[in-house]
Amino acid sequence: MILFVGDIDDSVRNRAVEYDSSAFLIDSSNVDHVMKSGMVDLVAYTSFADLPKITETRNVFFELLDLATEIYYVRPARWSDHKDEFDHWSNQRITEYFLSKIDQKKKNIHGLELSSWKNNQYLSLADQRCGDVRQLWVSGCSIAHGAGVESQEKFGSLLAEKLNLPASFLTKGGSGIPWAADQILRSDMRSGDIFVWGITSEYRFCVWDKELHHYNPHSFHASQNRSIGTNLENMIYRAVTSIHQVINFCQKSNVRLILLPIIPSETIRLLFRDCPDWYDPGYQIGFVDYGTDKIHPGPKQHSLWADFCYDIIMKDRS
Repeated sequence: MILFVGDIDDSVRNRAVEYDSSAFLIDSSNVDHVMKSGMVDLVAYTSFADLPKITETRNVFFELLDLATEIYYVRPARWSDHKDEFDHWSNQRITEYFLSKIDQKKKNIHGLELSSWKNNQYLSLADQRCGDVRQLWVSGCSIAHGAGVESQEKFGSLLAEKLNLPASFLTKGGSGIPWAADQILRSDMRSGDIFVWGITSEYRFCVWDKELHHYNPHSFHASQNRSIGTNLENMIYRAVTSIHQVINFCQKSNVRLILLPIIPSETIRLLFRDCPDWYDPGYQIGFVDYGTDKIHPGPKQHSLWADFCYDIIMKDRS
């Protein structure tokens, strides 16, 4: 059996009839007859929407695909259910999943191209390891990234220069603690590395909608996903668990961790006050100076943070 598979529009029918004028539709009314008859040398076309729904005991669509000798996939220009492929009951998702399972088994699918199902779009890292030598890592939001100052003026660059180590920056403007934790846990940190995490506000979150969007407390009202930001304790929960995941990771990897509170709330400062990796420079109102954007800290503040972290590391060595 040669089977053309697509959607309920005319595209799959046209391709099948072009291949063989006797091609016919297999749907709920005749699928059992076709499958039981043992017919040979037939050319047919169908779609997931044409066949009985999947039940707890039977998947007619998959059974039919498994009977076919050759399958030609005809993806429509627009799916009839008008759903994105990532919707829970998307015809595209279901069709391409079962076609991929058959192709793994029989290698008989033509026209199946699954580039939209790559997961690497979710897995980008802000920076990579510098090499095989011991190095410094820095993570955090726009402050750690160096917004408002020159690249060589941010505290991570100043600290790397003091330590005479190369540095990688897992930083991004507007990012939150869970985003940073994910970057850290998937990084190539190694035994002996030094890692400074500039802890930002726990009231930040990210949402994937075709691309990654970062939200902070000041933009909740402007976000279509503002309901995500209404449960503040849930955001604290995510921040706390994310930080502890990183603490565990660094302990297991023998990475020297410095948690540097930059702009977290008093809640996080209280919750981590007894954490041995938590180093609070002390209370101050605002920053000692401001950068070119008049919002983020300036060179003097970054220099103070670099000196503070450097003193901690030197105490380790002594």
